[in-house]
Amino acid sequence: MTSPTRPAGTQRARFIHLGDRLLAIGRIRSGAASVELIAEELDVDPGEVMSWLQLHADDCVMSLDDVRDGDTPEVRTLTRKVRLLAELVAEADRSIRELHQEYVLMLATPGIRQEL
Repeated sequence: MTSPTRPAGTQRARFIHLGDRLLAIGRIRSGAASVELIAEELDVDPGEVMSWLQLHADDCVMSLDDVRDGDTPEVRTLTRKVRLLAELVAEADRSIRELHQEYVLMLATPGIRQEL
C-alpha cells in the first residue's frame, strides 16, 4: 500500500537518532570513517550525512564528568594530562626498579657476571 501524499516509487527518508548521528559525525571528523561508509552503515544517502555535518557543525559530545565538574575545558584538559603524566612516571619508576634489581642480581651471581 502506498501513501496518498507520496508518489509511488519514492522512498521515505530513514530516521536516524541524534545520538547515532553525532557518533557518526565524530567518526568522520576523527578520520575513522568516510561519509560513504557511514551512509552505507546507516542505510541513508551520502547527501543526508553531509547535511548532518553541516547541521551539527558546532555541536560537541560532552560526558557527564564534563557537566559535573563545572571546570573550564582548559582545566579538564590539563587535569587529564596530569593524570596521564603521573601514570607514565609511575610506570617508568617501576621499570627502573625492575632493571636495577636485575643488575644487582647479575652482579651478585658469580657465573653471570660480565665485563662492564
